[in-house]
Amino acid sequence: MKQETNFLSVAANHFSEMRLMAEGAIALYENQATVLCSMARDADNHEAQIAFNDIGAALYGLRSHMEELQEALHQAVLLDAPEGEEKTLGFADTFQEPEKD
Repeated sequence: MKQETNFLSVAANHFSEMRLMAEGAIALYENQATVLCSMARDADNHEAQIAFNDIGAALYGLRSHMEELQEALHQAVLLDAPEGEEKTLGFADTFQEPEKD
């Protein structure tokens, strides 16, 4: 059980970090890299336009897979929790704002 708990904790932390990296890459793709696609279109470079589109599709696919993995992990942790005991994924407290008294 200890190894399984350690795996779930490590997986939760890595999934969280990978999701943040994917979200950051998508933000860069959407906000800053679109100029590259415009340059490729202006230069009539169809291969570059297709490559740009493929990169976007890969990023959105990665984000979708990460969402599914995080949800599956969350469900696995909840189902594994002993009755009456609240189970969390170690990183959850890091992203929550402190409660106000």
